Amino acid sequence: MPNGPSRHYKGGILLITAVTVVVMSALLLFFTDDLKITANFSYQTQCIYKMKIMKELFLTDYFAIPEEKRPASGEVTYTTGSLMYECQEKQLKITTIVDDYQRVFNEKLPIATDEITESDSQLKNETNETSETDEKN
Repeated sequence: MPNGPSRHYKGGILLITAVTVVVMSALLLFFTDDLKITANFSYQTQCIYKMKIMKELFLTDYFAIPEEKRPASGEVTYTTGSLMYECQEKQLKITTIVDDYQRVFNEKLPIATDEITESDSQLKNETNETSETDEKN
C-alpha cells in the first residue's frame, strides 16, 4: 500500500549522535597522542645530535693540545649544553648533558707518537736481524 503506514525505522537521532561523538573523540585522542610522541622523538633526536657534535668539537680541541699539557679531567660548557671528561687508563670518558638528557661516550686514546716510533724501530731491528740470519743460512 503506497499510501498506507510506513515501515521505515523511526528511531531517534540521539544514538547516532552519541556514536559519532565517541568515534570522533577517539580519533582526536589518537592523533594528538601520535603528535605528542612524534614531537618528543624529534626533540630527543635533536638532543642526541647536539651531544655528538659537542663530543666531536671537544675531541678536536682536546687532541690539538700537546699531550703533556692535556688536563686529565675537567668540564667544558657550550651554548647547547655542558661536557665533562675524565681520562681513565687508555680511555677518555666523556659525559655530555643537553637539557634533561645525558649521554656517556668512551673514546680510546691514541697511542703516543713516541711509543709508535719506538715500537716501529724495534720491529725494524727485529726484521733486519731475521733477514740477516736468513741470508747467512
